[in-house]
Amino acid sequence: MIKFIIRFFAVSCVVFVLPHIVTGISIDGDSFSTALLVALVFGIFMAVLKPIISLLTWPINILTLGLCGLLVNSGLFWIIPKFVSGFHVDSFVTAFIGSLIVTLTHWIFSREE
Repeated sequence: MIKFIIRFFAVSCVVFVLPHIVTGISIDGDSFSTALLVALVFGIFMAVLKPIISLLTWPINILTLGLCGLLVNSGLFWIIPKFVSGFHVDSFVTAFIGSLIVTLTHWIFSREE
């Protein structure tokens, strides 16, 4: 449970810092509560929707050597602003960069030592 909380807090911190790193991502008023909500929604999307979408796109994912998985993550990140007010992503390329940073952070904090 502690690892989950640490991972969630780390992803929330990265989402909070993303507007300062990636042009095209913004959080209204630099609200950390919005970053927490974005991390929660992204986590739910990754837990619920990603396995379904990955199952449907596995032939393409095999052909592209996993690049389709990155596009799925980006698509999920791109639709988060429709569910979280105060969070904005300007383009799919911006969503790709943002989701890559968030996914790498999640992966780093998920590794078993």
